[in-house]
Amino acid sequence: MEPLPAEARGAPTPAKCAHCGGPFTPSLGDQSLCDPCQGLVPPEPRSHLRESDVAGCKLIHQLGAGRFSTSWLAEGPDGSSVVVKLLHAYAPDPATVQRFLAEVQRVAPLSAMEHASVAPLLTGGVQLASALFLVYRSGGDSTLADELRSRGRIVASRALELGAQLAEAFGALHAAGVLHLDLKPSNVGLIRDADGTERAVLLDAATAHLLARADVRDEGPVPLSTAAYISPEEVSGVPGPRSDLYSLGALLFQCISGRLPVLGSTAEEMIAAHLEQSPLSLRDVGRKAHPQLEAALARALSKDPDQRFGSGEEMAEALRALVPVADRAGAGAEPPAPVPDPIPVLALPAAENGAATERASLAAGDDARRRSGRRMRVLLAAAAIGAIALVGGTVALRHHAPRPAAPSLAAAQAGPDLVAAPAAAQALDLEQAATPARAAHLRAQLQVTAGDARGAEKTLLPVLAQTGLPRRDLSHAMRLMGSAEARRGHRKTAVEWYRKSLHLTDDGAERERVVRIIQHLAHESPPTAATP
Repeated sequence: MEPLPAEARGAPTPAKCAHCGGPFTPSLGDQSLCDPCQGLVPPEPRSHLRESDVAGCKLIHQLGAGRFSTSWLAEGPDGSSVVVKLLHAYAPDPATVQRFLAEVQRVAPLSAMEHASVAPLLTGGVQLASALFLVYRSGGDSTLADELRSRGRIVASRALELGAQLAEAFGALHAAGVLHLDLKPSNVGLIRDADGTERAVLLDAATAHLLARADVRDEGPVPLSTAAYISPEEVSGVPGPRSDLYSLGALLFQCISGRLPVLGSTAEEMIAAHLEQSPLSLRDVGRKAHPQLEAALARALSKDPDQRFGSGEEMAEALRALVPVADRAGAGAEPPAPVPDPIPVLALPAAENGAATERASLAAGDDARRRSGRRMRVLLAAAAIGAIALVGGTVALRHHAPRPAAPSLAAAQAGPDLVAAPAAAQALDLEQAATPARAAHLRAQLQVTAGDARGAEKTLLPVLAQTGLPRRDLSHAMRLMGSAEARRGHRKTAVEWYRKSLHLTDDGAERERVVRIIQHLAHESPPTAATP
């Protein structure tokens, strides 16, 4: 006998997402969409158009349908990966067709389309007399929608860096007179450059602009995926450049908190919420946040466009300034935390150092690696003896002299990789030193400690040039490069290396240590002379 359904037994029925049907626990009022979905992640579509040809581009895979178009991943005439947008709106007469084609030809060559964070418009046209289409260069193999689908939210400092890149892209487009007006997670591509740096790419950059200039109107309802991020003035029919910045603020709020800044379960409710509701704060949705981050999001989400950031460039600068404090939840307006004195990191028992280096030596299989291991043992033993002596002297002096108030920039620059110092000096075990890359990390660590910053950089450059290097190893090498540059007094370059390393790890404790170093280097007065 089959069991009775939950309703017949009187048991409560678990809530289901009104969009994807998945189970979830409702919160914040009448929420009827699950947090990961938010009604913005439609199931993979199917279409009979697969393998069709559009302007020489072969349609391969339907990516999804949005406000203005259905998007297809396609193979261009030259074999490159492109995205074909089959627009929902049709050209009602030849004059509209001519306006559309003329604006495509004007916009495609704009310098804004060559911005590093914009997927450029390649061409556009008309099929079957009135069916409009556009072709964009591909913006990567994954999107922010994929990231949020798998993670729910992302680390605040990473979100701010991606947001700063998008704000710069908006700045370039707005300077050229182009509004996007359809920012959402699926319109943000994610690319990892050759050096491992993550880059956000704005997709669908000119579609709204082209339709408006050609006076082509789509009278269909605004989809939920657009209504979730739409600005109040766009709802009123008078969008401007700051409308895109409002949408970016809503997107950043979702990336950091996993929730949207307004409440609603349908497109109509979302639109009304953007017009009438005060935006939620991160604390309202259970996320602790630094007050400066809360203030920046509140400014971006102001109902009054004049109260928002004045330009994409201004917003990008403000977001990057928050990266050092973004992950310090609830820290208030306290001064930057001092970087810990790196000297005690090297004060390890000689036996531990020797054992660690011996394991590293055994991991290398040929004579050259054995010789390198012996050299490293000698260097590490010398460094350990010197450090122990130094720490012993320091302990003796502390009995007779007052403790300094805070470590100086020179001490921070002279130290090893502060972010990974405990791991590098105390956990150089077989797993860490078993590859040439990790052996190079050890050698560079010793060189930085010994004051040979240039030598450390020469050791690390071949590692950074390798392809297919694990994210952990690449991040470690970047942090060591930051330490070397800081040792030489190149604070700006050091900060750049540390920021690159942030994009390669989601470990909260490690990111916090990196942020503290960036904060220290960014706020400390420059040294009077660089260390040679």
